[in-house]
Amino acid sequence: MIALGQASLKIHLALDPCDMRKSFNGLYDTACQHLDGNRLWRESTCVFTNKRRNRIKLLYFGVPRT
Repeated sequence: MIALGQASLKIHLALDPCDMRKSFNGLYDTACQHLDGNRLWRESTCVFTNKRRNRIKLLYFGVPRT
């Protein structure tokens, strides 16, 4: 379960439509390219939509449990 009430959670929304056939590794590479090569930090979510805006994919990077 993702708790969205955390103050440290960053949400990155892709404004351009994305090919939903991409794997999660492909979407991660796309996100890093748009973030100027910076890797995504902990507690961040990337939101991707298709061209018709009727499907989404979310990439969530949380803190690993110990």
